[in-house]
Amino acid sequence: MSFFRGNETVTIRRRVETGTDAYGNATYTTTETQVKHVFLGFQTVANAEPIDPMRNAVDGQIVLYFPRGTVVEDGDTFIVRNTEWEKDGKSMAWENPFNLPSGVVVPIRKRDG
Repeated sequence: MSFFRGNETVTIRRRVETGTDAYGNATYTTTETQVKHVFLGFQTVANAEPIDPMRNAVDGQIVLYFPRGTVVEDGDTFIVRNTEWEKDGKSMAWENPFNLPSGVVVPIRKRDG
């Protein structure tokens, strides 16, 4: 049990194969799992405006710090404060600076516009 908890609830959305159709093609659905006590790494917030004169876009990046035991897979997306974000790289273990249980860190990104 961690003595330091984030105060965000994040939903992990995952595409899951459910079977095959009449033609033998895979069929899919999505599942959603809510994870409580997530830290949002706002100290690492980055925003950029892609250089494209025909587009008005802004890229955003933050880091999620999930509690120990959270399963994150390639292809997962994350709902943070009612906005969907994509995983941006590998998830990995993070070490708590106070020698308490570690968790899972995940960089995420989104593009508006």
